[in-house]
Amino acid sequence: MREKRMMRNWLGALGRVAVVLAAVLGLSACQFQAKKTSDQDLDLVDYDRLAQFLRDSDTRTVLIDPRPADRFAQGHIPGAINIPLPQIQAADPRLIEAQRIVVYGSDWRDMISPAAAKKLIALGYQNVFDYRGGLEMWRLEGGRIEVSQDAASPQTTQPSS
Repeated sequence: MREKRMMRNWLGALGRVAVVLAAVLGLSACQFQAKKTSDQDLDLVDYDRLAQFLRDSDTRTVLIDPRPADRFAQGHIPGAINIPLPQIQAADPRLIEAQRIVVYGSDWRDMISPAAAKKLIALGYQNVFDYRGGLEMWRLEGGRIEVSQDAASPQTTQPSS
């Protein structure tokens, strides 16, 4: 009888510990969940505002092209850095000192820039903007397009011996 009572007490204590542990783990998991974002969270910029951001030397603006590296190499806005969408992460050293972050894609139909902007916001970055016209709008407005060296020179393959 005494052994049964001890076993019940022990199981009861173990159950309480399990409940407390589950609660603590559940609460801590909530802290690390990404913030949910939607299109309403996006701050869109047009060509004139983007050009103003880039001219403003008092505020550090980082321009992100989230397209794949090969598309970035074929043409991008001068000064942009390439961080492909899957590689966007919290505490990226290239973004630590950014006071504004602007993302862009190929054109109005390219959904990669709003996806990248939402991911940045969800990761806790502040002052994130989406230049929805992208590279096409930049070009139509007279903006210069920069091509990476790798894309500028044709690739040749050496015949195998």
